Amino acid sequence: MRTVGLVVFLLVQSGGVAMSQAASGKFEGIGTPITRASLLGYVAGPGPSGGAALYMSFHHTSRVGFLLAVDANTGKSNRYVFPVESEQGAWGITLGRGGKVYLGTHWNAHLLRFDPTKEALDMIDLEFTEDSEELVRAAPREYRDHLNSFPR
Repeated sequence: MRTVGLVVFLLVQSGGVAMSQAASGKFEGIGTPITRASLLGYVAGPGPSGGAALYMSFHHTSRVGFLLAVDANTGKSNRYVFPVESEQGAWGITLGRGGKVYLGTHWNAHLLRFDPTKEALDMIDLEFTEDSEELVRAAPREYRDHLNSFPR
C-alpha cells in the first residue's frame, strides 16, 4: 500500500499525464508522464529553499538515469539527469554531511553528488572521506566488503 501511495505521489509531483476529474465533471491534464522509469531509492533531506525535500533516484530504460527532487513545502519538482551518459540508474542513495545527496550508479559504479545549495548534480572521484564511510554503511550487505576493500 505504501508503494502505491508513493507512485501516485510521484505521478502527481512529477507531472504525470494522469487525469483528475474536476468538480465540473471535466478532465484536467496535469502534465507529461515519465515513461519507462522505475524508482530505485529515495532519501529525505534539506531542500534548496531551506525547507525539506524528497530526493528520488530513478532508473530510466534505454536512457540516462535521473534524480528527482521534490520540495516538501511547495510540491515543486526538479529533475537532474545523471552527468554520466552510460548510467541508467543508481541503486544506492544516501544523505551525507552538509545535506548533500550521494548516489552510487549502475552499471559502471560511478559516485554522484547532489548539492542542494547549488542545485547541481556532478560525478566525483571515489575518495574515501567521512561522507563515503556513510555510503559504505548504506550499501547492500553483499557489496560492503567490496567497498571496504578500496585503498584509503
